[in-house]
Amino acid sequence: MKMCAPRLAKPVPLQTNPGDTSSARKARRTVIKDEHRAKAVQRHEVYQERTNKQNDQLKTIKVMKRRNIYIASTLVLALVLMVGFPTSAKPQFGNGMVKTPNSYVKIMSSFTHSLQMVERIKNQTKIPNFVVPQPKVNSVASIHLLQLPEAPCPKPAKTAKPVKASPLLKVAPVPAPLAAKAAKEKKRKKTIETIISRFTSYAAINSQSWENNDPTKFPITFGQEDMAELIEEELRNIGADKDLIVSRSKYEYVYATIPANCEDVASIMFMAHMDCTPECDGGEITPIVHRNYNGGDIQLPAGITLSPETPQGKHLANCVGKTIITSDGSTLLGADDKTGCTILVTLIETILNDKKLKHGDLYFVFSQNEDIGRAADYFQEEYVCGQPDIVIDVDGNDPTAFSVENFTAAARTYRFHGKNAHPGNGFYTKYGDALTAASYFIGQLPPETHPSASKDKEGYIHCYSVSHPTDEMGNEITEDYLVKVRLRYFDAQDGDTFRQLLDEASKLTAKAFPYVMIDADPEVMQYENVAYTMYPGLSDLIIKAAEKEGVKLTPRSERGGTTAAMLAAKGQKGGPCLYSGQQAEHSIYEWTCAEDMYQMVMVARSIIETVANQ
Repeated sequence: MKMCAPRLAKPVPLQTNPGDTSSARKARRTVIKDEHRAKAVQRHEVYQERTNKQNDQLKTIKVMKRRNIYIASTLVLALVLMVGFPTSAKPQFGNGMVKTPNSYVKIMSSFTHSLQMVERIKNQTKIPNFVVPQPKVNSVASIHLLQLPEAPCPKPAKTAKPVKASPLLKVAPVPAPLAAKAAKEKKRKKTIETIISRFTSYAAINSQSWENNDPTKFPITFGQEDMAELIEEELRNIGADKDLIVSRSKYEYVYATIPANCEDVASIMFMAHMDCTPECDGGEITPIVHRNYNGGDIQLPAGITLSPETPQGKHLANCVGKTIITSDGSTLLGADDKTGCTILVTLIETILNDKKLKHGDLYFVFSQNEDIGRAADYFQEEYVCGQPDIVIDVDGNDPTAFSVENFTAAARTYRFHGKNAHPGNGFYTKYGDALTAASYFIGQLPPETHPSASKDKEGYIHCYSVSHPTDEMGNEITEDYLVKVRLRYFDAQDGDTFRQLLDEASKLTAKAFPYVMIDADPEVMQYENVAYTMYPGLSDLIIKAAEKEGVKLTPRSERGGTTAAMLAAKGQKGGPCLYSGQQAEHSIYEWTCAEDMYQMVMVARSIIETVANQ
């Protein structure tokens, strides 16, 4: 190794001031020169110390090579002699010599001379027709098999003469496939650690949404704001020197765009939501990382047990040896859908670092208030250039499936306006019993349309709430009642049938209770079956892309709704929902697996690649 002396810093130009005397300037020059000289001496000492250290290391390496050659050649020779001679003529060893039946032969330090030594011993033994076996040593690995004993390291030689490397000690290069596999595994582990860190930082934020009775308001909690701010900042850091466009709307939606790097490729929009359900205890959320899961029960600090023998933990059986993340058992975790957020942010980072990946325009949407059914309320199309070709939601809970169709969901509210009067004179006072009328209305609906009679792809009508309305001051109007109704169906014709049944029930109730006035609010479309508008052939494309990553996914029908379904109800295209890694969502048992999230990052990347290559 060629060592170069360090360059001395350029002297600082001397600043002169008017009125300085020559003696003062000379004094200052002397001081500056002394300072430079002292610094130069100091740098030289550091350089000399570093050089001496490196020379010592080189000497040690050379000595160790010579020692290894000496030990290896000697032991190989000994093994040859021990095997090759009859019992009566086996050589004996001692004091650096080999004793044969007729003489002593000194052990040589070079393996290249060992065969000559064997021949000399063979000739001196005078054993007729004896053939000394030739040792076969082809690689360094052969030497390692000898299990060399440790020997004291000889003192370094005073002179550092160059030592020629023995062909025996040349390290064979690692085969390219093995090196590539090792590099890929290292990258995988690094990405998983990033996912763990990213998700736990998200989960620690309590971003529960909450429902406001006023449908015109879009409530945003402080936790939702914190999540939006964190993801926006993280994306800006990831794309600081890359082609990534990040925006955050006043409704706390975060949008990210990666422009296309090739032409005539379909655009894709991925979605996840930042809020989590208000239906479970939140508060101070403490994510706990369980590494190298052993397959047994997981005892959480709050006193509950997450077990693979229960419905909440059945997927744990597939996660042995992996990393499991839970809460402390006193709150939800927020895996729904911070796992999806983690996957998409990691996917963005992966795409930006992969220069070989071809893709069309890619859009990423992080929405709010999905868990109260309002993720599409303030979605702004201008951030995704109107209508992307393909829409994919990352919010599923089944690692083996993805949804390709879902319920169409609509909501109706019926208002029953009553009239208070003494029931004893109800006939004459035209008593309007709104509660009884509301009950009669519910009773007119066929039992076979109730949720308890619905399965598979069957829809239902659900009257899920009867309550008093309130006035502008928030006071209850006790003589009136509201009946809230859910409509769920896969087939549009079933939806039409349900609406007819509700209209007939309203007419029958008005006839039976003439003194109760019935009004129906305009129907609200909550989400729509994504199958109506989904990109043609997308299901087969996802199956193919997942298979490239060794994942088998099956399309299924979803008896529920997704963000994509909510967007479809607003006029956007529908799309499937992929697994995000969430398990036991909306409960204190909620958990996720870091390796599951990594797997879906790679599946999503494969989808992008497959779309570009179709």
